This record gives sequence, C-alpha cells and structure tokens, in this order.
Amino acid sequence: MRSPREIALFRGAAQMISLGTQAAYHVTRPGVTDHEIYAAFSFAQLAAGGETGDGYQIGINEFGTHCGKPYGHVVRPGDLINLYISNVTCRGYTAQTARMIAVGDITPHQEDVLAACTEGVKRAEKLIRPGALMRDINNAAFGPMIERGMLTSPEARTMPYNWAPMPDGDARLIPHQYVQDIDWEAQGRKLMHVYPATHGPHNPNLGHSVGMAGAQNSFNISSHNYDLLEEGMVFVLHTQWLEPLSAGCNIGDCYVVTKNGFENLSHHTPLETHRIAAGN
Repeated sequence: MRSPREIALFRGAAQMISLGTQAAYHVTRPGVTDHEIYAAFSFAQLAAGGETGDGYQIGINEFGTHCGKPYGHVVRPGDLINLYISNVTCRGYTAQTARMIAVGDITPHQEDVLAACTEGVKRAEKLIRPGALMRDINNAAFGPMIERGMLTSPEARTMPYNWAPMPDGDARLIPHQYVQDIDWEAQGRKLMHVYPATHGPHNPNLGHSVGMAGAQNSFNISSHNYDLLEEGMVFVLHTQWLEPLSAGCNIGDCYVVTKNGFENLSHHTPLETHRIAAGN
C-alpha cells in the first residue's frame, strides 16, 4: 500500500506518459517512421521531467502488434501500432499504460480483437474498490474474449498464452518462416521467424502492481490470486491478445485503489484505439 506522497509521484509518472502518448498520436501518419514516433514520445515525457529515455516499447506492423524497439518501419495504411509504456519514471516511481493506434482500415477480425480487449479493461475497472477479490477483477476482463470464442475460461492454468511451453513441458519453438517486411529488407536483412509462436494473451493474467524504477512487482492480477484489494494499491490492468500473422492488441490503464473505489491515473488519453486516417 502506497502513501499519499508516493501516489502523487505515480500520478506524475502517469501524466508524463499521457503527454508522450499525445505527442506520438500527433506525429503518427503514413510515411513517418517508428523512430520518429518513438522520438516524439521520448522528447515529450523527458521535457516534462521524465528521468529515463527508455523502458517502453513500440510494436508496429500490419498483422497486429507486439512490444519491441523501433527499427525503421515506415507507417502505412493498415498498420496497427502498440505503445506499451512500461517505465516512465517520476522521481524514482513508475506508471504503466498501453495504447493502440490503427492507421486507416484494418481487418474485421483485428477490430474484434481490439473491441474485446478494450471492453475487458472497462469491465475489470468497474470492480476496483477496497475488498474486491483480485481473481474477480481478472476474470471479468477475460469475459469478452470468452463470449467471442477466443478463450474457454479465464483460469490461467487452462489458458493458451504466448510464452506457453509445449504440452510435454518442452520449450515451444518459434516457427522458422519467411515473413515479408519491406523496411527490414531495405536494410539488407530478412525476417525469418514468426512471433508469437502461438495465439493467446501475452501472459495468462490481466495485470500487476507497479512501483519504483526497476520493474518492482509485488503481485499479479490473475485467476489464482485470492488476495483482496486495499486502499493505496497501485497497479496496471492491460488486456493483451496476439495471433501469429493475424491480429493483436495490448491496451490498459494504471489505477490506485481509493477509500471508496479507484482513481484512473492514466485517464488523460482515452483507452479506445486511436484512429489515423490513411490519407493523413
């Protein structure tokens, strides 16, 4: 449980994230590179007092996204962009959010995945209050995926996820396959693997606590966590879904539990997918 002075620093970190996210939205358009988007985010949050120029990821391609680093991808119509902000630091304390950007038209299935993940966070948020069971918050978020047939259960032990081993416990091999990537090939390289290796959430849980710099994590919001929320807890809730060469989403907000409910520390930018017109 965090003190009011600590919560003020989490709030400041979340506001820096929002400034960076808005800067990223402002520059994103066809023809801009992922380097430029990443730089816009970095400049905005550092100018506001952020203490590190790294610790966050940008994923961008036409299949649905995954967190990573910029590599020279040029934004094109049909791209999905994930801004996974896992470490913007305010006087040693970090917040965390995730946002999606869609450029022009995307596939109906991609739209469905975005809708399921967005609705999941909203359902979970409604349950945040002192005394709430962490398991119940987790399970509420996976309801939209179950309703769409993406999952059969919110139980972590039954869930497919991107880091899952093979049924016998062996490591899951990443498929070796040529994947066209024009910007990668322009640099004299070739993409020869598929990631993720399987469909599902990135991890079989909804979120986790946030703390001081260095990825301090004292609890996960998961189906097997029967702890109760208490006033002063600070955590991120992010729904994640990835399908190889098909669809993906990572979207979420940062919260503090208050006496009577919660405060959304990252409310300055809407949770919904940000839309960029293909011709802009």
